[in-house]
Amino acid sequence: MMEQSKLISSAIARLKIAYPYYFKELKTEELVGLINMYQEELGIYNETTLINAIKSIIRKNKFMPTLKEIIDECELCKTYQKNIVIEKMIKAGYFKD
Repeated sequence: MMEQSKLISSAIARLKIAYPYYFKELKTEELVGLINMYQEELGIYNETTLINAIKSIIRKNKFMPTLKEIIDECELCKTYQKNIVIEKMIKAGYFKD
């Protein structure tokens, strides 16, 4: 799994490419603030969820999404990491219905 700070950086890089005009006027301290907020708010999502949400937003939005829009899309795209041990236990009949 991708380290969280690299994952957030990757998400921001995708948004920067998709919405260059938004980032053009952004001051350095505003970008730092954006990065910090994204890490706080989006750091709870796994790589698959966040990347799928960003892809979906880029396909739908003409303009840079708000943080709330990204969070909402993450909630819609939420995926969970498979637990291989639990799956093997289920297949082996370890759990009873």
